[in-house]
Amino acid sequence: MKARNVVMIFIIISCLVFAVGDYVFAMRDSYNRYVSGEYYFRYHAKTTEAPDAFEAYAANPDAPLPDYSDPRVMLLGTTNAKVYAYGPHDGVCTVIYGDHVFDDFPLYRLYFEDEEESKLFYGTKTYTYEEYIDVVNNLTKDQLNSDYVSDKAMANYNNVKDFLFILIGVDVLFGIIFFALIKSELEDKIDLLLIVAALYSIFWEVITFFIFTYRG
Repeated sequence: MKARNVVMIFIIISCLVFAVGDYVFAMRDSYNRYVSGEYYFRYHAKTTEAPDAFEAYAANPDAPLPDYSDPRVMLLGTTNAKVYAYGPHDGVCTVIYGDHVFDDFPLYRLYFEDEEESKLFYGTKTYTYEEYIDVVNNLTKDQLNSDYVSDKAMANYNNVKDFLFILIGVDVLFGIIFFALIKSELEDKIDLLLIVAALYSIFWEVITFFIFTYRG
């Protein structure tokens, strides 16, 4: 076999190895961003029993009645309102209620029905790498586009996997054509095939890396 063809085959195999590396890197990078706090989950919570505004008014008639035209006031006056909560600190957190986002929402006005979600929310539990990947892999498309996740790019490594499978599939096709040309003794066509396959592998690897794994 010509030395040039050996180089082309080496390039093709190297690109496959790098593509697998991209997939592994993308998964680990997603987890590292979760650990650093760049990626995070928001957790389902409900508001606790709301104080009786009229009782409070009766106890202090000089105090103004709550303005329920204010969405924040309305939420504070609602019992069992379903919200997404995240970022607890200093007795408050951020909640998402419908289209509204409220910072500094009091933690004592929230409760979690799921004990594990409560631990994750308060940071007493953090997903391991395997747990995190399993959770992200089981997210539906709707969940990835919902307020449950901070960024749907958390699952970008699955796109890298799709690109990897495409690269493998096309390389298998090139391999079938390669052996068919050898059997037919069409040496001149083999040179062209390997050049095309090598250029394709390089192009696909570069595209995969910059679109899905490089996020400066």
